[in-house]
Amino acid sequence: MISITILIIAITCIFSVLAFYNQKLTHDWILNSYMVYHNRQWWRMISSGFIHADFMHLAINMFVLYMFGEIMEEYFNYVYGSNGAFYFLTLYLSSIIVANISSVIKHRDNGGYNALGASGATSALVFSFIVLDPWGKTVGFFFIPPGLLPNIAFGGLYLAYCVYMSKRGQDNIGHEAHFYGALWGALFMFASQPALIRLFLEKLI
Repeated sequence: MISITILIIAITCIFSVLAFYNQKLTHDWILNSYMVYHNRQWWRMISSGFIHADFMHLAINMFVLYMFGEIMEEYFNYVYGSNGAFYFLTLYLSSIIVANISSVIKHRDNGGYNALGASGATSALVFSFIVLDPWGKTVGFFFIPPGLLPNIAFGGLYLAYCVYMSKRGQDNIGHEAHFYGALWGALFMFASQPALIRLFLEKLI
C-alpha cells in the first residue's frame, strides 16, 4: 500500500511541475498576502504548499518530506492505529497554514508579496521528529550534516538562523514560514499527545 507521504510527494511534484510551465496555475495558487487578506482567497494558504519556485526548491522539500514524513507517518500509525493517517495529514496541512499566517498578516497590504513551497510543512515534520528523539544525531542539512550535532541542538540553531535571516531580509526565502512551521510541528506533537511533554523534558534532563 502506498504511504500518504508518497502520495503527497507525487501530488506536489505533479502540480509543481505543471506550475513551472503554467503561469496561471502559479498565479492562482501562490500565497499572495494581499489577495488572501483583502479578497478572502483563503485556499492560497494551503495551495501554495503544493507548488514550488524551481526544480531545486522542489527537490529539497521533497527529500526532507520523504525522510521525515515516512518516519512520522509510521509513528502516528503505531500510536493511533487506523486514525494515524488523519493525524499525519492534519499535521502536514495545518503546518502549511500556520507557516503562512505571519506572512499574510505582515504583508497584507503588499500586493507584490508572494510565497510558495512546502518548507513550512517539512520544517514541521523535522521538529515533530526532534520531539521524539532530541538526543539522536539523525537531523542535518547542508553545513550541518547528520551525525554532527544532537537533534535538539540542530533545532535550536535552525530556529536562531531563521530569526537572523528573517531580520536581515536580504534573500527571497520565507524564513518566518520555516520558523513558525518548525514550532508548530513541536506544538502539534505536544497538543495531540500531552504525555510527550513529560517524556521530552525527561530526555532533556
